[in-house]
Amino acid sequence: MKMKRRSAGAAWRLILFGAGLALCGGCRMLTGAPDPHFRVEVSFRDYVVMVHQAAETGHAASPPLQTKLELSGSGHLKYTRGRSRRVRDGFWKGREDDRHWGDLYTDQMVLSERRVQQVLQVLVDAGLFEGSQRRIENASSECLLITARIDDRRNVLVTDQPAFLAVYRRLAAPFE
Repeated sequence: MKMKRRSAGAAWRLILFGAGLALCGGCRMLTGAPDPHFRVEVSFRDYVVMVHQAAETGHAASPPLQTKLELSGSGHLKYTRGRSRRVRDGFWKGREDDRHWGDLYTDQMVLSERRVQQVLQVLVDAGLFEGSQRRIENASSECLLITARIDDRRNVLVTDQPAFLAVYRRLAAPFE
């Protein structure tokens, strides 16, 4: 009889523990979506990649000049510019006859933690995490493809909004 009581007591404890976990999980669901505007605490896991597509020039024979900025939470800022497809895709391996294969320039620098925090905060405040929307007014205008992970929040955004373009230009200015 003692054996049945022990196993029944253990079963009740397990049921109560599971109910407690389910209740705590439900609390998270009641709070809704996290606030898209938050105070940034810089982590080495944070990153932002911005690929800039220049406005179309009307010359179909030459692909447009592209630039890419990669900012890590540890402060490393890498700049890549050129007409090669490797600007936006570093793993791309083209055919032998790709005439723009070598059109690639790369440079990098290290930013202070304070500067990284400021840049990430400006992006968050500009609405980076308000949704994964495609926000482009004119398809032939300049635009940014932004891929980001900040404070365990991730998003991909294609935009031509001036706030994001201004951040990009300030970061790219020392390289141009």
